[in-house]
Amino acid sequence: MTSFEDCVVFASKSLGLDFSLKDKQLETLRALYNGHDCVSVMPTGYGKSVIFQCLPWLFQCKRGLQYPLITLVVSPLTSLMQDQVMTLCEKGIKACFLNCEGTHGSTYKLRGEEENDSDDDQDKTDVHASCSTSLIDLQRGAYNIIYAHPETLLNNRNISSMLRSKLYKQRVCAVVIDEVHMVSEWGMSFRKAFKKLSELVCIFPLPDTVHLAMTATATPTAIKELVEDLQFTDTTTITVNPDRPNIKLEIQTRLPNIRKYEKLDELLHPLAQELRDLLSCFPLTIVYINQLEALGYCYQYIEDF
Repeated sequence: MTSFEDCVVFASKSLGLDFSLKDKQLETLRALYNGHDCVSVMPTGYGKSVIFQCLPWLFQCKRGLQYPLITLVVSPLTSLMQDQVMTLCEKGIKACFLNCEGTHGSTYKLRGEEENDSDDDQDKTDVHASCSTSLIDLQRGAYNIIYAHPETLLNNRNISSMLRSKLYKQRVCAVVIDEVHMVSEWGMSFRKAFKKLSELVCIFPLPDTVHLAMTATATPTAIKELVEDLQFTDTTTITVNPDRPNIKLEIQTRLPNIRKYEKLDELLHPLAQELRDLLSCFPLTIVYINQLEALGYCYQYIEDF
């Protein structure tokens, strides 16, 4: 069996990564490589998606296969799926997302790929064209990373049959649930399919398929409940400290409401001073204010400062 380190190198090259993976990304990949179910709690921007996007090639290398495997990604929002599929297609990765009805998938091609080679066409190669992929292409395993809503995977007869096919049983190396906190937030009433995601774990059980749940928001109690809801076994939990050293919270006591706008002056003065002093570093700043009348006063105060 190929070593974990060699498999990571192979997966990184296959995915076209031009950077080194972070410690917690590697820790998650190692847990999955070793056959554990995994819950990864990582802050926004840490690079959660890179982890599961590596898996088709990580397990191809581990198993000594000539072809990459398939990762199923459950995602709550179509916009997230579209963005990630487009990014993957830019790298030449075979990725798609299923429509809600489960009748076909969607992927992206460069417009230049579909037009004649000419100077005009060359100018268009950075523009993506959405195109459909048939259910037949999906059934024959043409895509290595497949995104879908839980309702599509669990409530559609054709997709359910596809997932239970011999090809998918052999090739699905990982089931990933992105934004897994939605299981508890939406699963009770709003989108009940989130509460039934354990069915996917049963369709693709360990040790042939590993299961990864990812979120930026989960307490230890919530993680325990998620593991039970999803019926994960032999679970490894990996967390990243969410502290952002460039972000701070500051609470100040203001004067009582009877002082009208004067109550805001003490708060606004240091803010206005900082905005002026750091204007070259931060030319645009967003300030949230919860009352329209106060908004007008604050705007005028800062404008006249």
